[in-house]
Amino acid sequence: MKNGEATSRIDMIKTLKEKGYTLLDLKEVSAEALKKTGTGNINFSLEFGVSEKSIVLFTRQFASTLNAGIPILRCLTILRKQSTSNALRKILLKVDEDIQMGKTLYEAMKEHSSTFSRLYLSTIRVGETSGSLPKVMNQLADSLEARFELKRNVKEAMSYPVFILIFSGVMVFLMIKYLLPTFTPIFENSGLDIPRDYPVTQFLINIGNIAQKIWIIPLIIAIILLIYGIYRLVIHFPKSKIVLDKLIFFFPFFQGFIQMEIFASISSTMGLLISSGVPMLESIRLCADSSNNLFVSNSLLKVQGLLEKGTRLSGAMNKVEIFPLIMLQMVQIGEETGSLDRSFNSTALYFRRELQGSLGAITSLVQPVMMIFVGVAVFFFVMGVFLPIMGISQAYQKQM
Repeated sequence: MKNGEATSRIDMIKTLKEKGYTLLDLKEVSAEALKKTGTGNINFSLEFGVSEKSIVLFTRQFASTLNAGIPILRCLTILRKQSTSNALRKILLKVDEDIQMGKTLYEAMKEHSSTFSRLYLSTIRVGETSGSLPKVMNQLADSLEARFELKRNVKEAMSYPVFILIFSGVMVFLMIKYLLPTFTPIFENSGLDIPRDYPVTQFLINIGNIAQKIWIIPLIIAIILLIYGIYRLVIHFPKSKIVLDKLIFFFPFFQGFIQMEIFASISSTMGLLISSGVPMLESIRLCADSSNNLFVSNSLLKVQGLLEKGTRLSGAMNKVEIFPLIMLQMVQIGEETGSLDRSFNSTALYFRRELQGSLGAITSLVQPVMMIFVGVAVFFFVMGVFLPIMGISQAYQKQM
């Protein structure tokens, strides 16, 4: 053995046994293969991390295989081969190798904390410690699936009005930039007093003159990029992000949807952690960490601080004053009956159903509203063009 390379298979086996490793497979690597995988070569790989959908699917499959009685290493091998995510396959391979080296599943997954959240890892640790990993993984899969489905429904409900707004804006811009200029010379040479008699047409002409400027499109792109840059800068600083997240939490008209989604997520997470055996203080902290809203996270940390001082959970949540009455009542019932996990799960189910109903109602309302909006925009443009044409026609008939 020299420079970490074995001169024979026997030397390799002896060395590994001395270090406490168990050899599962041994393959000879040629010099050419070593050159190809050496550090002197650049290997380009486009990896953008593991998607939330891949994590949810993996968790469900992992829970199913564990409940079928298949050993962890075998589960990881099966799921790695079935996964369509190249990034997840690499992570599972490393997790598999670390477990074979003597690490627990929690320790192996902790090395990939950018993929597996603290909530995920804590649930794994509790399941391993209590010896109920299959049950805990099944609960984790249920929770992740519910949260993912909720987010998907919200995105789908919001995608339609956003698309209509963008489509309408682009359509109006194209008509003003390319269609209106074909009529403008006719209007200007018609002898009509456009500014006085046709203010809508004059307004469109003014907008059209601006749209003809060569700098208008770069300016629009620059404004969009500037707004995005300011947003990214704001969320980079905790104090400004708290203000922004608080505005989002109490945003008029949409606050009902936003808050229901947040409270459903909190209730689902708390139900999962408590039923898994995670202590209350750690459950609150993990729930705060898993929230994307910094204002809500800080509120949960305030609840944790009150709990440390001896306040009951329902009382602490009531003092923070952001939680709805139904949630406070369910928590109080859970404390009195000793079934907080079931109370949180029931609360999560309640908010999910309420949100689903609200999304269905708002979607049914938004569709006709958006169609009316598009119709008004088109009508405004058509009337701005059609009315002067009618005026020109009437003037021509009088001359005849």
